[in-house]
Amino acid sequence: MFAGLALVTLGCPLRVSCEIIAYQGYAAWAWSVLPISVLCELAGLTIYAINILGTFVLEPSHAQAVVVGFPVKIS
Repeated sequence: MFAGLALVTLGCPLRVSCEIIAYQGYAAWAWSVLPISVLCELAGLTIYAINILGTFVLEPSHAQAVVVGFPVKIS
C-alpha cells in the first residue's frame, strides 16, 4: 500500500505542476516530465488495485453476524 500511495503522491503534483508549466509555454522541459509523472501515477494505481484484489482473493472471509449478543459465523 505504501508503494502505491508514494507513487500516486509523487506523480499527481508533478503532473499538475508540469501541465501548468508546459501548457502555458513557460518551459519546454516540462513536456518530457509529463509522461514520467503519468507512469508514476499509473503504476501507483495499478499497485493499489493489485493489493485490493489480493486482499479480496487471498484472505478468508471474516464475516460474522450478532444474534442476541452471540457471534454467529456466516458461511
